[in-house]
Amino acid sequence: WLQGELDRSPPDRIAYKRELDRLWSEDSSDTRRRDALNRFQRREMLRIAGRDLLGKDTLRSTTEQLSNLADAMAHGALRVAMAELGAEDPLPGVFSIIGMGKLGGRELNYSSDIDLIYIYDPAEPDNGKSHERFQKLGRRLTALLGEHTAEGYLYRVDLRLRPMGQRGGLVYSLAQCAQYYESMGETFERFALIKARPVAGDAALGERFVEMVRPFVYRKYLDHAALEELARYKA
Repeated sequence: WLQGELDRSPPDRIAYKRELDRLWSEDSSDTRRRDALNRFQRREMLRIAGRDLLGKDTLRSTTEQLSNLADAMAHGALRVAMAELGAEDPLPGVFSIIGMGKLGGRELNYSSDIDLIYIYDPAEPDNGKSHERFQKLGRRLTALLGEHTAEGYLYRVDLRLRPMGQRGGLVYSLAQCAQYYESMGETFERFALIKARPVAGDAALGERFVEMVRPFVYRKYLDHAALEELARYKA
């Protein structure tokens, strides 16, 4: 398999998702689908590394391939998590995964963890149970991405760039994010959000998040306090 892949053009995100859809159609067991994700990731890491070691790809192409693979694994893990929780009831809204850091910038390397933010938009904003359901989805998704099984694990997941960091909840609604960045957002979060991009889940919601934070990231004016803070971060 590897010998045949070394001279082929690298798959893009669409090709990865098409391959995952094929794996899904072959098996309906959530456990076997999860194991298939781990095997798929190891196989693709071997292909990427093989082409890299033989000098067939540039550094930029290699990091983009690693990032595309992580996008696909987030997409696959989310599908497994939603299938597990959807057995109870359909999700009360839409959910999106935002990539940050090296993943957001398509600069992932072989040993990188993945920086993520989870957001949702409830179908009924006044329904308190919606928040609980999406928190549960976020916990299960994180476990699927990071837990060790007989087939290994996918990625170390870092969620500290979410609103409130480790002090806050795991998942936030789009409205909660808007309120947070407007009233409590910090300078380092402006830097981090420069690389934010939707990687899995509802693409329209992900794009709305990116557009929503743009005025926060790129302020029209900087006061002396902000400039002094920038200097401290640089130092």
